[in-house]
Amino acid sequence: SLDAGRRSETLSANCAMDVGYVVDFYIEQLVMDGWKLFSRNQRSQDSGVVSFQRGAELLQLTVKGLQANNSQSSQFLINWVK
Repeated sequence: SLDAGRRSETLSANCAMDVGYVVDFYIEQLVMDGWKLFSRNQRSQDSGVVSFQRGAELLQLTVKGLQANNSQSSQFLINWVK
C-alpha cells in the first residue's frame, strides 16, 4: 500500500512468547540488519512500541500481550514504510 506516497507493508502475527521477548528479539535482529533504534516505549509487560530507521525507511513494531489466563502469548504488528 502507499503511506503519504511511499510504499509500505504491514504484517500482523501471534506469537507464543511474551511481549518482552518479542521486543528484545526484534531489536536484536533489526539492529544486526542495519536498522537504528529510534525509540522504545514499553510501559509495562503488557505492551510495547519500538521504532526504527534505516536511511529513509521507517519501521514500527507494536506488541500487545494476550489476555488469556496465564498466557505468555502476544500479538504484534509491524509497519514498514519504505
